[in-house]
Amino acid sequence: MFIGRVCATFFVLCVIKKVICQDSKCIMPDWSIGVCVKIIECPSIMSIITNSTKPLPLDVANILQKLHCGFEDNKPQVCCATTTEESDLVINSRDNIPPEVISDHPNLNLLPQGNCGEILDYRVSNGNKTNLFEFPWMALLRYETDGTVESLCGGSLISELYVLTAAHCVAKLKSTIKLIAVRLGEYDTTTDIDCQLIGTEQMCAPPVQDIPIEEKFAHPMYDKPRFSNDVAILRLARPANMTPESVRPICLPTTFEVQNTTLKRVSVTGWGTTETRYCNTFVERPATVLLQALLPIVPNDVCISKYYKRSLNLTSSQMCAGGELGIDSCKGDSGGPLIYPATLDAVRMVQFGIISAGVSVCSNSNEFPGIYVKVAYYMRWILDQMRP
Repeated sequence: MFIGRVCATFFVLCVIKKVICQDSKCIMPDWSIGVCVKIIECPSIMSIITNSTKPLPLDVANILQKLHCGFEDNKPQVCCATTTEESDLVINSRDNIPPEVISDHPNLNLLPQGNCGEILDYRVSNGNKTNLFEFPWMALLRYETDGTVESLCGGSLISELYVLTAAHCVAKLKSTIKLIAVRLGEYDTTTDIDCQLIGTEQMCAPPVQDIPIEEKFAHPMYDKPRFSNDVAILRLARPANMTPESVRPICLPTTFEVQNTTLKRVSVTGWGTTETRYCNTFVERPATVLLQALLPIVPNDVCISKYYKRSLNLTSSQMCAGGELGIDSCKGDSGGPLIYPATLDAVRMVQFGIISAGVSVCSNSNEFPGIYVKVAYYMRWILDQMRP
């Protein structure tokens, strides 16, 4: 009977929070992977409930609320920690890159230090579908192609004037493709105004911001065949209008401590726009609402062995993630961010990678992980391109 009362109370909390989970995997508060199960099927949660006073203390109710991941037969489910998670591969975010001090760089103050990568509990989703306002740093790169304007790459807002993306989205494009603008504040590409029911309140985002590009900086050593140095930065023609929730910058790994964060499972987000290597053409996949995928990090030596027969050698400025059966990395946009929470003045989302254009940026197989640019390796170059 007590479990029934817990579920009834939890049901009300869940309706208020309205977190989404579309498959059996879910995100724990510490960003690890759990499994979405009924409360009675999660030993750790049952232990907390059994050892708590009745009625449940507020802190226990808050834990249950944060772990809510869906319903089964109208009974609430929680994100339950898995024992297999401990054996997942981990990697240091710099992976043999010698430390480079940028704390004395004159342009460091152009990056937001205490106002970036904010994580708000109510907008964190579980599963592949994201919530409105959850990833306010996401950018869509807009291209003019044969008289039409399309979004063909992704990027991330790193300050009110700069967007970080991949060099292959900027340099050596086909003559019929011209990068003209950046779109900020997008969530659902099929609606003019994006709205979502959060709790009992219908919340709507301001209109998207389409901002022309003033300058484009692709890394001078970008090598398209090898996808090395695949990093670029765009200066906007006018500052982005930073809104309280829909347009905010992501943090970058500016300190040695953050650069040495141990990455476990990382998140990539996007609408699924990727560049195919062999056709040299852009392909837009049919996602209309911003999606995310949680990917395992793959050590570079393992990744190199997988790509060996394709004559694609990785450098220390690249990293691999994904290649896990059943996890679809197509949800990320080419040029978009790979993120993971790290401690700055508080726990914030930090961009550790850029989705590059490897042989298998988009794959459901476990053969080839995706290839990503290590942002930490290019922090000095990024700052060198910036100005007030």
